[in-house]
Amino acid sequence: MSSEEKMSSEEKRSTAQELSSDKTPLGQNPTDHDPESTRAGATPWLKPLTDGHGRATLFVLPGAGAWPSSYRKWQSLIPAGLDVTVVHTPGREDRISEEPYTDVSPLADRIAKHLTHLIGHADRPYGIFGHSTGALIGREVLKRVASPASRLLAVAASPTPELLRIAPADSSDDDLLGAMARWQGTPREILADPEIAAAFLAPLRADLAVATSCRKPLAEDEVLDVPIIGFAGTADEGTPTEAVAAWKDWTSGPFDLHVLDGGHFFPLTAGEEILGTIAERLLP
Repeated sequence: MSSEEKMSSEEKRSTAQELSSDKTPLGQNPTDHDPESTRAGATPWLKPLTDGHGRATLFVLPGAGAWPSSYRKWQSLIPAGLDVTVVHTPGREDRISEEPYTDVSPLADRIAKHLTHLIGHADRPYGIFGHSTGALIGREVLKRVASPASRLLAVAASPTPELLRIAPADSSDDDLLGAMARWQGTPREILADPEIAAAFLAPLRADLAVATSCRKPLAEDEVLDVPIIGFAGTADEGTPTEAVAAWKDWTSGPFDLHVLDGGHFFPLTAGEEILGTIAERLLP
């Protein structure tokens, strides 16, 4: 193959993004004719899927190595009255040139700052949904946001901090690619090309380090005072239902467990059930 026929690294990074999502950046309405029109509240850190006029807000924290545009699949499933905003951390998609975080403390501090600024301008309840590592980060964020508007933590495919067992961030590329294949949430085209896969491995390694920094024993001062909803997948071998059920000990409020069809990435295919359950709790 000639050098002209080979894809450059930049082209492969672009291909990786196209394989994981469509071409419309989060924070823009794919039906808008004006490409520069953005949704209310959009920042590099917060990518709204809705117009910002709902009666409650759900902040979404993707799992380790996941890209926020994956949740565009939820856009047509969002119940009326609910705003949904995806948290977009450095090191992926249009922030891929930024250094990703490797420790949960500064990351949760920064996310909490952005959430506090946004919810401080709106008199309405909010909750956090976190998938896998995103659930662990979400718990840390809720501890930092001192607001009466905090109403819910929803965790999916995530063990509690004391049950966390995760691949080391310094695992070999082959080991991490094998883990990605077992999770069944990554397109085959990405796994088959080392250069394209590299665009995913870097943020994945950083997120695994963040997850490791979330590990801690259960203690009185770590228990949240907001309700928790747990979502488990029937075929999620890495996070069995009992691991998700253990979140009941991490709140002084109510806990509900929902078991949905699918493997580790079931939130991407069970969005209607997840959003409907959360909306019942958040919408007044």
